[in-house]
Amino acid sequence: MWCAACAAPRKWAGDPTNANLEDEPVPLVPLHMKLVPADPNVAPIARECLEWSTKIAPNTREVIADPIYTMKYESLNRRLHQEAVRVVMKLDQRELTKIRELMLGYNQHRLLEHCGTFLPWWLSEDLHMPDPELKGNERREWYDRRAKYRFSIDEILADGSIRMMCPQCAGRIRSNLKTRNPKAKPSADAPFVTRTDDAEYCCPGRVTIAVKYLDRYQSIPYGTTAHYESCGRRNQIENLNGILRNKGGLEDRWCHALGVAARFVGSVMMCVAYLLRETKPAWVAANEGDEGDEDHNGASRTRDGPD
Repeated sequence: MWCAACAAPRKWAGDPTNANLEDEPVPLVPLHMKLVPADPNVAPIARECLEWSTKIAPNTREVIADPIYTMKYESLNRRLHQEAVRVVMKLDQRELTKIRELMLGYNQHRLLEHCGTFLPWWLSEDLHMPDPELKGNERREWYDRRAKYRFSIDEILADGSIRMMCPQCAGRIRSNLKTRNPKAKPSADAPFVTRTDDAEYCCPGRVTIAVKYLDRYQSIPYGTTAHYESCGRRNQIENLNGILRNKGGLEDRWCHALGVAARFVGSVMMCVAYLLRETKPAWVAANEGDEGDEDHNGASRTRDGPD
């Protein structure tokens, strides 16, 4: 069974230590449910979930998905970028040990990419990858420090590609080279980098990164405290799965005993029953004080809400 549900929106302002999630609770209701046999190609299922969910929540701009979906880079993640939908995901642990050197844009801008974060080629090697011994908060703090050196969004183009600016042009670091962005005003605590190459400017200019290079990219840099908080919103769907499967009578033994057809009908009925149960208190509260209507015989007809 595959489910989609709403998660808390966030208003991230670039701070790697805070995802800035909204505090208002989000209703734990299913937007879409699909029951299919096990299939290694889950990308079409994910796209269908998104398509139907956006009919109910048309302002969807972000997807927080299980790695079983997001590891389908070409068939899912690229489609989402093309539709201007941000992806929030955990990565395979093997990605932590991979750093890629890329030449991008018409001016062949040289960059590094690690876990979807684009970094300048001159970055110190101790900031390429975290020490494998770092765990938990220490590892997140390392990613928080490195996030100052990331390339960041300047503009998202119509085809899903992203135009980015270097960390000095964004005002997060300083160096002995000129910046191409005269409006950049780095803070007093911005790291100072001494560049030994013979360049005059900090970078060749803005760089456009095509969708095919965005498979692992996330607007909140992977590994940071803000990313950890953002990924935590996926607990919403896990809670819903637990309610429907464990408390709702959709345990594996019951499903296997009665077959696929009965399992499908049972899943639909459980979702309907769950929605009615969750929405009834709000319906009753909205109609509190309503003394009821009269039917055509003059008898009082009260509104008790859905049963």
